[in-house]
Amino acid sequence: MVQEMTCRLNIIPKEVIALLNPLSDRILCVRGNCEAEVDQMVLDFPCLADYIIINVDGINIFATHGHIFGEANPPKLHKGDIFALWTHSCAKMRSLR
Repeated sequence: MVQEMTCRLNIIPKEVIALLNPLSDRILCVRGNCEAEVDQMVLDFPCLADYIIINVDGINIFATHGHIFGEANPPKLHKGDIFALWTHSCAKMRSLR
């Protein structure tokens, strides 16, 4: 249901830019299927990384869209790390505990 609603939204890029840029110091972003260099030119935060590693209280969270790393090609992680995979329809997280 959420995916259907998202696909029907009338997204206006200039309005999205205006909403996101003021929050640039709070946004952690990874490249998806549609990001391109032109997006990076107008956004005030990095958006082209294939993955990011976020450390929270000593636990590493490896976040990615899934176009390079995924269930068939997981990243090399340590016990206790979390693999977060965001795709078009859902978010999956797997802990290596």
